[in-house]
Amino acid sequence: MRAGARSLVIVVLAVFVCFALFNTIAPHEASAGTPRGLQEKSTYSPGTDVCRGDPTAVEMRTMWQSAVDAADTIEAECADMDETQLSKCEVPPVLHFVLGYPGKFDFYAYISVKSAHDRVKPEAIYMHVFGQRFDPSPYLKRAIDEFGVKLVSARDVTEVMGRNVDVVEHRSDVVRLESLIRFGGIYIDLDAFILQPFDVFYKNELTMPAEGNVGVNNGIIIAKRCSRFLRQWYKEYTSFDDSKWGDHSIILPKKLAETYPDWIKVEQEVLQSDFTDTYDRLMSDNLEKDYWAPVRAVHSFIRLAETKYDEESIKTVTSNFGTMVRRIMEGKPGMMN
Repeated sequence: MRAGARSLVIVVLAVFVCFALFNTIAPHEASAGTPRGLQEKSTYSPGTDVCRGDPTAVEMRTMWQSAVDAADTIEAECADMDETQLSKCEVPPVLHFVLGYPGKFDFYAYISVKSAHDRVKPEAIYMHVFGQRFDPSPYLKRAIDEFGVKLVSARDVTEVMGRNVDVVEHRSDVVRLESLIRFGGIYIDLDAFILQPFDVFYKNELTMPAEGNVGVNNGIIIAKRCSRFLRQWYKEYTSFDDSKWGDHSIILPKKLAETYPDWIKVEQEVLQSDFTDTYDRLMSDNLEKDYWAPVRAVHSFIRLAETKYDEESIKTVTSNFGTMVRRIMEGKPGMMN
């Protein structure tokens, strides 16, 4: 083979291998810096529909954004989204999840996605992963095959607003904020479960559940693109302290809700997310029909439980959690007939 032809073959093979590696569902480490050929600044815009965006359209650029670029991008993309424009939009029926690294996409995560897929009937489901780093699992493959989950390369968060971020849960907090501000939609934690349709929330600029009397929980967020509340919350990260658990994810949004009550609807009953009360009720065998009948979603905190259930063991669990999971597996809405 002539030298020129051999070189061309090598180049073509190299491009193919790089593309295949990027799209393979396997643990992957994002290298430092910005690869040659990729823009440091995002050029994404929502196009003709300012009420929504598609994360997959910008995953390569998003993956390599710095914290400064992420903040600048949010400001630029939301510059024209004032109160008048926001009032014309609805929450787009798309779902966002964040799979932290080295987080495991287990049985509970699969049930969480299935509950959201079946009850919301979304136009798209996005799974944001840190810089294309994640651990594959059979359940993740099933979610992709059965529900059309799209993997999106989220910014590999180590910093936000000049503050260092190391705790994986805090990194996830930043990813969900940046994603919902830019694209709008519904975020839920992978231990939260949707029990009934969400269309009743779509006209609200932002809806979140109360965390008892102490805060507002960010395990369930239903947001219009460029929500004013989320943008203000994001700016408040200039005072973020990675060593303080829950300050910016639970306590701060409650303070902001008291300051900007017109920007958010805090749900006390139909979205259940109390760290102790919700978990205790799920672990109980007492159905409490009056409590569960109006509930549209529940943040379960099931990872607190010592016993881990799978598809077989959950069949004999008598608690409300067992009832809920079986109804999701069977495609039935709510906690009861």
